[in-house]
Amino acid sequence: MDIVGAELTTAGSRSAPGYWTRPEALVEAYRRGDPLRAIAHDYDGSVLDICEALIDKTLPDNELERLRSVRQRGQTTMGSIWDNVEMITRLDDSGIKRSEIPVVLRAIGTEIDVEVAVELLHVPGIPGDDPTILQDPILLCDKLSLLYVTGKHHGIEPDYQLTLGQMPTAEIAELRLLTRADFPPRRFAEILAVAETTKLAIRARVARSLSVEEYVATAEPLARRFRGHILDEAAAWPTPVSALTRRLGGGCWDQALSKVGLQLRKAADRFGETDFIQAIQDYGVECADCDFPVSLETYDRWVTAEVSLGGDRPSAIELMVHYGGWQEALSTIPGYEAKQQLPAPNSDSIDAALLDRTDSALEAAWVRVGEYVCELLASMPRNRSLLIHYGDCVDGSIPPFAEGIRGVDGVWCEVVSERLLPGEQWPIDTDYLEDEDWLAPDDEVPQWCKEKVALHEAGHQLLKGLRFGRLCPDPWQLRWGTKQPIGGPGRDHGVTMEQALAGEVQTLRNAG
Repeated sequence: MDIVGAELTTAGSRSAPGYWTRPEALVEAYRRGDPLRAIAHDYDGSVLDICEALIDKTLPDNELERLRSVRQRGQTTMGSIWDNVEMITRLDDSGIKRSEIPVVLRAIGTEIDVEVAVELLHVPGIPGDDPTILQDPILLCDKLSLLYVTGKHHGIEPDYQLTLGQMPTAEIAELRLLTRADFPPRRFAEILAVAETTKLAIRARVARSLSVEEYVATAEPLARRFRGHILDEAAAWPTPVSALTRRLGGGCWDQALSKVGLQLRKAADRFGETDFIQAIQDYGVECADCDFPVSLETYDRWVTAEVSLGGDRPSAIELMVHYGGWQEALSTIPGYEAKQQLPAPNSDSIDAALLDRTDSALEAAWVRVGEYVCELLASMPRNRSLLIHYGDCVDGSIPPFAEGIRGVDGVWCEVVSERLLPGEQWPIDTDYLEDEDWLAPDDEVPQWCKEKVALHEAGHQLLKGLRFGRLCPDPWQLRWGTKQPIGGPGRDHGVTMEQALAGEVQTLRNAG
C-alpha cells in the first residue's frame, strides 16, 4: 500500500489489531515457538494483549507443542551461538547491539534463527560454556525410583518370577547399595518386582504416563516409610521429584519420563505447585541481580533461555492461567511491591500500577491517545513535527517529551534522552528502549530515536517510549501539538483535528 493509501486507512478507519483478526495465525506463531516479543510486533499488540488473546483462543495441547518448538529452536540456536562465539564476542566488543548481532551473522552467511538468537543474547551468561558438560549423571536408582512409583500409582501387581528371571543384576545391586542392611527383605523384593513388572506394563501400554503431582503424591508417603532404612541419611528414596527431574530428565519432566518409556499426557502434567512458585521466584531473583525490568517480555525471554539450556519452566501463559493473571503471579515474589516504587522529581513517587497493563480503563486511555496522535501524524504535511509533553515544567526543568517528524518513508520518532533530562531528574529505563530497538543518543542525534516508523504505528511507539522508557505513567498528563513550544493545557474541550493541525494543544480531555 502506498503512503497516501496508508494515510486514508489510518485517518478513515481504525481496524482491529491483528491478534483479533487473525487468530489462527496467532496460535500457529505461538505453537511454532516464536518469542512473545516478536508475536506482539507482528500482530499489532502488546505482549499482555497477545497473552490474553492466546488464553482465550488456545488449547492446552498448544503448550506442549510450543515447548517442543522452543526446545528444538532454542537448542539449535544455542549450537549456532557456541559455533560462532568468537565472532559474537568481537561484534559485542565493537559496540554492535546484541539485538543486531544475529542479523549480522545471518548477513555473512551463518545459519541462525534470528528471533530466538536475539532473545538468548539478551540473557546474562550467553554465550557461555556448553551446559551439557555440567549435566548430572543418570543414576540407576533414579530410573528404579520412577518405575517403582509409576507401578505403585497405577496399581501394578508385582511378578516375582518375572523379576527373578529378567531383572538386570546391576539394578538389584544399585538398590542394595542404596539401603541399609536392616532393610526389610520383603519390601526389598517388592520394590524390585514392582519396578520390573512396570517395565512390562509400559511396553504393553497399560501404564503410559505419570504427572509430577502424581509422582509426588505417591513418592512422599513411601519416602517417609523408608526413612531410617536408606544408607545416606541426608537423602530420600524414592528420589525427590526435583532431583529426579534434574538428574534423569536434565531438568525436564517429559525427558525423565522418556527414559523409562513413558510419555507426557499433557503439558500441565510436567509441573506441580512448587514448580510455579520456584519459577516466578527464580525469575524475580534474576531480574534483581541483572537489573532487568519485570515484564511478560523478559519472563518469556528467561523461559526461552531456560528451555534452550535443557531445563523447563512454565510459559508466561501457563503462569498467568495458574495464578489468574500476571500481576497476581508477580505478587508472590518476596518484596516485589517494595521494589516497584520508582523515583520521580521532587521525591514524589510514581504509582507503579500505572505502568502495568492490567487496568483496562487506563489501557484504553493510552490506546485512545495513540489513535489521536496517529491520526494527526497521518494528516500532517511532510517535514512537519508533532511534540508530545508529559506534565508541566518544574523549577525551570523540561518535562519528559517525545517528537514525531513526518517524512517520505514514515515517521522519525524521538524520546528525550538522559542528556537533556538526566535520570536523577526523571527516571529512565534504557534497557527497555534498547530492547525495543530505539537507537541510543550520540553526538549527531542527542535523543533516543527510531526511523521510518509506519504512520499507523508511530503514535503508539512514541507513547510507549514515554510510558515505559521515560516512566510516564498517566495518559491524562499528556499534551500534544504541532507548534513549539507547547503552551498551557489548551481548551477544556472541542479541539478538533483541524484545529490541532493549526497549532492548538490537544489532551485526552479536549480532543474531539
